[in-house]
Amino acid sequence: MKKIFFLLALFSLSFSYYYIYLVDANTHSITNLVYDDNSTSYADNSLENPDAELRLCADTAAELQGKWVSMAYADGTNPGDYIEITHHPLQITSVPPTNCIYLPIDISSFKAWYPSIPFVFISNSTDLSAAQREKMITSNGWLQGNYTVSSTQTGDNVNITVTDALDDAGNSIVPDVDFLVVGLVQDGTLITTDTAITSVDDPAVLSLGGYSGNYYIHVNGIGPGEFGPQVTIITPEPTTYSTSQVPFTYMINSYYPIGSCWYVLDGNRVDMPNCVSPYILDVSGGTHTLVLYAEDTLGQVDSDSVTFNVEEEPPHPWGPGGPHVGIPPEEEPKPPYVPPPPPGYFSINPEQIDIIVNYPLEGEANFTLYSTSELTDVSCFVSSDFEKYTTVELESETILPNSTIDGTIIVDMPPEDILEYNDGGEGVLQCVGKSVGGPSLMLSTAADIYLTVNKPWLEAEEEKLSLFPGEHEILSLNLTNTGNGTAYLYNTTIDFQGPYAGLVMVLGIPTPIEHGETKELPLLLSIPSDYEPGTYYLPFNMYESGRLVGSGVLEVVVGKAAAAPACRFPVLLNIFTFSDMVIPWLLILFLAYLNWRLIRKYRRMTNSEKTFLSILPALLALPGIWIFNPCFMMNISLLQFMVLLLRWMKKEYDKRKRGEAIQGKYSEEGEFRPE
Repeated sequence: MKKIFFLLALFSLSFSYYYIYLVDANTHSITNLVYDDNSTSYADNSLENPDAELRLCADTAAELQGKWVSMAYADGTNPGDYIEITHHPLQITSVPPTNCIYLPIDISSFKAWYPSIPFVFISNSTDLSAAQREKMITSNGWLQGNYTVSSTQTGDNVNITVTDALDDAGNSIVPDVDFLVVGLVQDGTLITTDTAITSVDDPAVLSLGGYSGNYYIHVNGIGPGEFGPQVTIITPEPTTYSTSQVPFTYMINSYYPIGSCWYVLDGNRVDMPNCVSPYILDVSGGTHTLVLYAEDTLGQVDSDSVTFNVEEEPPHPWGPGGPHVGIPPEEEPKPPYVPPPPPGYFSINPEQIDIIVNYPLEGEANFTLYSTSELTDVSCFVSSDFEKYTTVELESETILPNSTIDGTIIVDMPPEDILEYNDGGEGVLQCVGKSVGGPSLMLSTAADIYLTVNKPWLEAEEEKLSLFPGEHEILSLNLTNTGNGTAYLYNTTIDFQGPYAGLVMVLGIPTPIEHGETKELPLLLSIPSDYEPGTYYLPFNMYESGRLVGSGVLEVVVGKAAAAPACRFPVLLNIFTFSDMVIPWLLILFLAYLNWRLIRKYRRMTNSEKTFLSILPALLALPGIWIFNPCFMMNISLLQFMVLLLRWMKKEYDKRKRGEAIQGKYSEEGEFRPE
C-alpha cells in the first residue's frame, strides 16, 4: 500500500503543460471580468470586478520557480505581436507542494480596454524574451465580450477591419486606441500566419504566407475555430511493470468544458467518475491495451492509447497439474461479468485546509470525504515538510454511496520544534479508496494544506534606573507576550549578558504568560561601593524552552556618592554642627553613662535592665542607616537624659515639699538611708 501512496503522490499533480485559471483573489473561484463603466476598462479590483489572481499549475516546481509571468493580448502560440495588459510581469519566488501558485496580477485600466481571451506569457526573464505562450479558455476565466469583423482576401493577403468592440452586455465600447491584436489562425490550431496591432475601424492587411488551408480571424484571442479535446496518457507507459497495481495518470486539454471521459481496458469500457483525478489500475500479468477517451460539451471526442505489460507469476515447480501427477488441472471458473459502475465523484471538503498550531499545543483541522459511489479501504496521508508530525484520523474506512465520513488532521510538534519551524507550511492531503464493483479502479482525491505556526514573543519595557555606589534596589520589569495567535510562554528563562551581568539577579520568572498579557519580572540590582559613576547597559536575552523569544537592555545610571550630611546637635536648636561621627559617638557614650547614673536609682528594675536601657540608643546607632545612625541616636540619648533628669528632679522636689528631706545618702540599691 505504501507503494501505491508513493505513486499517487508522484502522479496526482503531474501535468506536462500549464493549467491556467483567472480566479477571484478572495474565494479562488473562477471569475470572468466584465467591462467596468467607471474605469472604462476590464481592470480587476474595480467597482464591477473583484480583485483577481492568476492560478498557475505545472508538472514540477522547476517549471514554475523563478519564472516571470504576464497576461497579454495576443493571437497564436508562435512569436508575433502582443500587448501586455498587466502593469508588469510578476516573478514566482516560491512554489508549494501542490505545484500550483496564485499570482496577484494587476490588470491595467490603461491597457485592458477591450474584451479578450488573454494569453499568459511565461518566461525566464523580465522582458518576456522567448516566452512560452499559454492561451486561456473561456471556461477558466476571461475578459468577457466580442467583436464584429469584416474581411476581404486578395491572394495571400487578407484585409481585416474590426468594425465594433462589444462589452459583456453587448454594448459598444467607445475607446479608440491601438490595443487590438488581430491574427490569422490556422484551422484547428493556435498557430498564426500573421498578426498586427490595430484599432476599431482601422484596416489591417495580414499575410497567409503561403498557407492554403482554412483560417480564422482572432481579435485579442477571441474568434471561432477553437480546438476540441486533446487527450494524452502519461502512465501506464509502453513498458513492463513488476506490480499488478499500475498508476493511471493522464492529461485532457480542451477549449470547451469536458462533458465525459471513459477508458477501455482490454475491450472493457469503464466510465470514469471524473476527468481530473489519477487512478490505479489493478490488472493481472500479461499484455494489456488501454484507450482513454474524452468528449467536450460540443460532442468533440479525442483519444489516446497505450499497450503495456505486467510480469507473469512464475510457474509452480510441479507443473500446471499440481502435485497430483497425471491429474489434469481443473479449469478455473470464469467470474461472472460485472458491468462497470456508474460515474462517481470522490472529493475532500474543504479543498483548502487550514491548520493552526499555537505554541506549545498541537493543531488540528477537520474535513469530510464525499463519494457518490461506495468505497472501501479508504485511507489518507499527508505529503509536506511537516508530515512526520502529522496523523490523519478517519471515522470509517468505508464510504456508502452519496455519503460522507469525517476526518481529522492532527499536527503534534514538540515545543522546541514549533519554535524552530520556519518552513513553507504547505502540503497536500491525499485520500484513496477502492470502488466496490469496480476492482480495476482506485479513486484518489487531494486537497491543499496550509499550516500556520503561532509562536510567542516577549517585549521588555525600557527601564532606566539611577543608584549610588553601595546601594541596592528591588525593581520590576514588565514583560509582554506580543506573539501570534494564542501562543503562551510556560518555560521561560532570562539571561543577562556582558561584563555587568553580575549587577543584577533574577528573583523569579512569572509564568505562564498568555498572549497579550503583561507580567512583572522581579530583579535585585546591587551596585558595589567601588563602582565609578557613569551609565551602564545590561543586555539580556529571553528564552522559551531554550529558544530565543526576545531581548532587551536595562540601563543603570550610577551617580557620584554625595558627602554625608552634617550632624547637628541638639535637634531643632542646632547649636553644634559635627562634620564627622567621632564626637556624636563620644556624646552617645557619655550620655549613656549619665542615663545609667539616673536609671540606677529605680528600684523596680534589675541591674541588667538598667544597663540595657541606658545603652539602647548606642546599640540602635550601630547599623548607621536611615534613623539608626549616630547623629540621630545622639539626640535620642539627650532626650532620654532630659526625661530621666526631669523625673529625678521632680521626685526630689516632692520629697522636700512633704518635709521628707533628711540628711543621709542613697545605698547602692537606690534606697535612701538617713545618717
